[in-house]
Amino acid sequence: MTHQFPVPVGDAVLNFPALRPAGHGPFPAILLLPAIAGVNDYVLRTAARLADRGYLTVVVDYYAREGAAPDISTPEKIGAAVAALDDRVVLADIGAALAALRADPTVIADRIATFGFCIGGMYAYLAGCDPAGLAAAVDYYGAIAYAATGPTKPVSPLDRADDL
Repeated sequence: MTHQFPVPVGDAVLNFPALRPAGHGPFPAILLLPAIAGVNDYVLRTAARLADRGYLTVVVDYYAREGAAPDISTPEKIGAAVAALDDRVVLADIGAALAALRADPTVIADRIATFGFCIGGMYAYLAGCDPAGLAAAVDYYGAIAYAATGPTKPVSPLDRADDL
């Protein structure tokens, strides 16, 4: 059953969907990072399968502040949505979710991983480059290089490879 996992971020609290395994724990945990479409039925089914295998799974909702995912009905709109997603904000949210998981007594603090699809895979990789440390980072078909950097994409993922 999906419940909300509260993640303090600055003065706000973001509520990310989460699924807990059966039992009392402690459990290893996964931060599940969706594609640009955000949280959807496929992502929640994937989270449920991971929970069924014993992982407390928290789905990072890139659009929790806005309330809904953007329109991605055309290739141009997908490109615009990717460009608008600020890497620094998403990585800060991932870091805050990691801290919240580590503070949760039902989580094994040194057995937390990221697992992401598409842009979420790239964020899983970038989170793995952070010195805060994860047990694992799984990048499932995420980009490893940007054609160009800019305000919302300040560092190409490939430039962080030495930090992995």
